[in-house]
Amino acid sequence: MLFGVCIGPNYEIAERSLTAMRDDVDGIELRLDLFAEINILKLKDLLKSWDKKVLLTFRKKSQGGGFSGSLQEQEEIWKELSQLSVDFVDLEYDAPQSLYELARKIFPGAKVISSYHNFEKTPVNLTEILLFMKLRNADIYKIATMATSSLDALRMLEWVKDSSQQNEEVIGICMGDEGKITRILSPIVGSYLNYVSLEGEAAPGQISLQELLGLYRYRELNKETKVFAVIGYPVETSLGPSFHNPEMARCNRNGIYVKIPIQKDELQELFHYIYKLGFFRGLSVTMPLKEDVIECLDQVDSEAKAIGAVNTVVFEKGKSLGYNTDGIGATCALEEKISLSQKKIVVIGSGGSAKAIIYALVQKQALVTILNRTEEKALDLAHRLGCRGGSLGILRELCLSGYDVLVNTTPDPMPFDEEDICEGCIAMDIKTFPKMSLFLEKAKEKNCTLVFGREMFYFQALEQQALWFPLELSVL
Repeated sequence: MLFGVCIGPNYEIAERSLTAMRDDVDGIELRLDLFAEINILKLKDLLKSWDKKVLLTFRKKSQGGGFSGSLQEQEEIWKELSQLSVDFVDLEYDAPQSLYELARKIFPGAKVISSYHNFEKTPVNLTEILLFMKLRNADIYKIATMATSSLDALRMLEWVKDSSQQNEEVIGICMGDEGKITRILSPIVGSYLNYVSLEGEAAPGQISLQELLGLYRYRELNKETKVFAVIGYPVETSLGPSFHNPEMARCNRNGIYVKIPIQKDELQELFHYIYKLGFFRGLSVTMPLKEDVIECLDQVDSEAKAIGAVNTVVFEKGKSLGYNTDGIGATCALEEKISLSQKKIVVIGSGGSAKAIIYALVQKQALVTILNRTEEKALDLAHRLGCRGGSLGILRELCLSGYDVLVNTTPDPMPFDEEDICEGCIAMDIKTFPKMSLFLEKAKEKNCTLVFGREMFYFQALEQQALWFPLELSVL
């Protein structure tokens, strides 16, 4: 179930929130501890036309709420709220037994949710916390913790999945940006209910209703849905979800694509959780992990092995297979502008993406020169891939003699002087954000034909889907 969160702070705003969410949620959580006042008549009026489920929450400050009064005051407020017809009431896990008994008495038809919040970290043993929470007689147990890394979120997903398979009615959420996947993947792991805000955040890391239902197709997710993700750091500006999710929807594929920010030293543990969860079917790998991820894989495609970098992972029959579609993406984007055979192409950079692009260009019989600030790296890569290499300092010389294409694969917005850009050449920057980089701006001023990183992304992403869904494509 999906519950919209209403935080007031007044009844006029609350009514607008309920009206806006009515058609898209299964129920509403009234965070009454955040309302400016509790007025039973106004609450009754607010709910009189609400025909979906209602959850009342009146959380104390120590658990992230807005109520700072005494237990006696809290009990009196709950007694007053008993005049409302509700389906769920939320109590803190450490509330006294007397409050739980009172809730059972005054809300005989409602289910009681016992909630644990940790705003600093995600404890290692979530099952131990659940056992402690069961000292209070509740119907549903909710654990909400702060994710300090995506590994916390994956651990939370594993706990929810295992608990739901044991017929436990639990809610598991990680707060913060690294915890967003616990909200998106909630139906896949069997969390009892999920929370969404109309706009912005009612809790750290909460996703808006529009994004959850639109981009992430939340209503279509189920326990058979296959999960795909982009991994790397950072991944905030990744175009992956905005391409792959609509594409999977267009092709009627039961899959969802999310962002998982991961550091190099977290890769091994990431794969541990991927195997344990069992629903991951593929990964996009971005900087800085394209080379390091190889050590985690069971098998690497011959081209990716020759490149020395992987940007696509397929999970199949318990094994992980690595591929690289960056080169295909770049050459397809460039070939929309020019035939590559025998063209003089200068590539700036020697990272994972550069290796894939250079490899693909050489296969197209382009005349490639690799330039890098560290000349040794360029020369080593050139020797391995069968082309020329040198320091970034010789770009001016190459410009004077003339080249056809200049490709920037570095994160630097302008790693060379604008005088080094050949008038009228084809200029490509593989960065997707911002779309118009400083390099491309300067290239435009020199009448260059521009190739944006988003064009490369589109072609390489199509190739990724071909790898993730080969049987479907073979039928078409």
